Amino acid sequence: IIIFGLHGYYKQVLDLLIARKFIYFDICCKFVRHNLDIVKNKNNTNYFIIGNENHMEIKYLLSFLDKNYLVNNYEKLDKNKNYVLLNQTTMSIDTYDSCLDKLHNFIKNKERNICVEPAKRYEIFKKHLLNNTYDYVFLVGDKTSANTNNLLEIYYKTTKNNNISIVTTLNEVEKNNFNNVGKVLVLSGTS
Repeated sequence: IIIFGLHGYYKQVLDLLIARKFIYFDICCKFVRHNLDIVKNKNNTNYFIIGNENHMEIKYLLSFLDKNYLVNNYEKLDKNKNYVLLNQTTMSIDTYDSCLDKLHNFIKNKERNICVEPAKRYEIFKKHLLNNTYDYVFLVGDKTSANTNNLLEIYYKTTKNNNISIVTTLNEVEKNNFNNVGKVLVLSGTS
């Protein structure tokens, strides 16, 4: 039995499992699945994809596309073509909107496909940072996680401070010097 992850899988792996008659469970996130449904229903369409090419979610989409796509390559947009926009679902709304500003002449669909949970965390975090002063912030999450790094980016854009650590273990927390630290915010990424 094979269980696929939330951020997708390679089409070649799926094809192999089907050919060998393996039992598999696809628990792919509904937002990620939505992007794949768009790809499957719009053959021979031009796609513009915004997101991290090294993120499994983007690799997943690309494995289902043979051609006709650009990833974050604004310079190669062709004014004579219409593009369908796909995005990494864990990106922040601010990042999405910033990318959309560059694409308004090329994109026919402007459907925002952002996963609810990271988006909620981004807004809560921003609100906390704007309305409170913290001596230190701990982000609990994987250092390679897109949404944890988005939270880090929000921190730097909102506070201009450097009093933050991404941690995954109690040992990492204990390494910090807490002299003169009063108020601490702890927030987790979704990965």
